[in-house]
Amino acid sequence: MKLTLLILFLSAILVGATAYYAVKYSDGVITEGHYEKGIAYDKDNKILKDLNYGIKIDQIRKDNNKITLKYILNVKDKSLLDKIKISILRPAAKNDISNLRIRRNENYYDVTFNAKPKGYFLIRNSFDYDNLSIVYDKNFYVN
Repeated sequence: MKLTLLILFLSAILVGATAYYAVKYSDGVITEGHYEKGIAYDKDNKILKDLNYGIKIDQIRKDNNKITLKYILNVKDKSLLDKIKISILRPAAKNDISNLRIRRNENYYDVTFNAKPKGYFLIRNSFDYDNLSIVYDKNFYVN
C-alpha cells in the first residue's frame, strides 16, 4: 500500500513538473491563424515561382564595419524591378538594419550597410503584385 501511494505521489509530481515546463518554455510553434498563414505562404510561393523570381548572391565584401552585398535579381516581369523595397535584417538581433545605400543597374544590385558582428543576415525584397504583398527572403553569411 505504501509503495502504491509513493508511485502515485511521484507520478503526480512528474505530471505537474511536465505541465509547468510545457507552459513556461513553449516554443510558440502553434500560432494564431496558422492555417490562413500557410495558405498565404503557398499562394506567395506560387506567384514567385510563376514570376521565376530568385536572388543570386554574387559577392559579399566586408571592410571594417561596412558590408557590401552584390546580387542579381531574376524575375520574368521586369516592371517589378522598380517596385521592389529592399531591407536587410539581422535575425539574431531581431531588427532591421537601417541606412542602406542601394545602387541598381538593371537587375544587378549593390547594397551597402554598416554592421559589426559577423553572422547570418537576410535580404528581404517586398513588392505588391495583383493586390497582394509579396515578400522574398534570402539569407547570407558574413565572415
